[in-house]
Amino acid sequence: MALPVYAAGTLRFLASDVVGTTRVFSTPFAPKAFVVHAQGLPDLGQVSTTINWRPSIGVASSPSKRHVSAGMSQDAFASSSCWTRQAADFVAATVPVGGASFNGAIDLDAMLSSGGRFIVDVQLPVDFLLSILAIGGDEVEADVHTHTFGASGSDTSAPFAPDAAILVGFAGPTALPFGGSSFLQSFGVGIRDRGGIITQGSLANLSADSLATMDTGHYVQLLDFWSRLQGGPIAVNGRHRLDSFLANGFSYTGREVPFAQIVGVLVLKGVRGKVVGVKTKTVTGVAIPVSAGLPGGAAVVFGGRVNFEADDVAGDNAGYSLGFATAAGQQIAQGALDEDAVADSAITLAALTADEGCYVQVDPGAVGAKAKASRWTPDGLELEMTQADGAETDVAVLVLEGEAPTSQPARWRYARMEAR
Repeated sequence: MALPVYAAGTLRFLASDVVGTTRVFSTPFAPKAFVVHAQGLPDLGQVSTTINWRPSIGVASSPSKRHVSAGMSQDAFASSSCWTRQAADFVAATVPVGGASFNGAIDLDAMLSSGGRFIVDVQLPVDFLLSILAIGGDEVEADVHTHTFGASGSDTSAPFAPDAAILVGFAGPTALPFGGSSFLQSFGVGIRDRGGIITQGSLANLSADSLATMDTGHYVQLLDFWSRLQGGPIAVNGRHRLDSFLANGFSYTGREVPFAQIVGVLVLKGVRGKVVGVKTKTVTGVAIPVSAGLPGGAAVVFGGRVNFEADDVAGDNAGYSLGFATAAGQQIAQGALDEDAVADSAITLAALTADEGCYVQVDPGAVGAKAKASRWTPDGLELEMTQADGAETDVAVLVLEGEAPTSQPARWRYARMEAR
């Protein structure tokens, strides 16, 4: 059986790029799907405490099948000003004050035999760095669609029997596009290994709008493949656990369902893996085994600033790290922190260079910790701290099965970007 193939890297779009500007994300294979992430930074290797938080997570399986969830939280603002919007029209986007529409949007223009062509649909207000994971392979199939979570039930919209699901959104009402006050964003994964064992995990963030003192929080866990937060005070109020994969989708159990919740779903066939929880180290240069019981071909690494939460307890401060790494040696991570309980909003953003890694813990005003994928093994991979702080922190790693190289890459490198 042919194993999946992966590529990770970046594209950088500029505020000066007019509608119709295209850029190509090049890969050594024909991709079947993309996962696209941004935090609002203009370029690699940057840490900022002076710009607004513009998080965006999107998925795509074709130019007509994509979904994005994007938000905005104003920095250094006397009262909280936070907004969210999601739609099935783009792969990356920015949201203005008020959230009534997107004020910047990037779409997938074409699937190519060696990459994907991305296009400016709405001119961006700022330079915008995209982290991209491409997934391909002869036996891989992919599909993106929307699904409305009920209490318990199933999503039967997949045109095949999937092995994995990646979810993006903020669980708003059932009509798209939709936007509103407060920044809410969720990301979830569920996957089975070759033995049929399902593992899952999710993260959720909330920055509440129109408050004199910032009310922000986050939630990271390995209990469900979807979770959502509410404000006043911040608490978990939406969770769904993946029960099984079906011939045309998957079934789930809603453990907290305040209302119908629409999300974007990327389902994958022929992609197996495992979600593994690991702890960061307080010193650099120490290997952190990520044991998945299968050869690692790529990894999606996500986490916050605290340990995995108790079953229904959210942590202080919004913000998260989401990074990608491949056994070919490519890796990228972007992270953010929106501080809780401060009079004026205080936001810190960070984007790592390839040498720095696939995980970044953002602390108030600075980067607290960083980790890179240092070695790929028949059992998964190893992470290594490139910067450490005084506390261990839980990190979730979605290990995707692939062909581990017989020798490790001599240097980290990115998939190529071409302007057209």
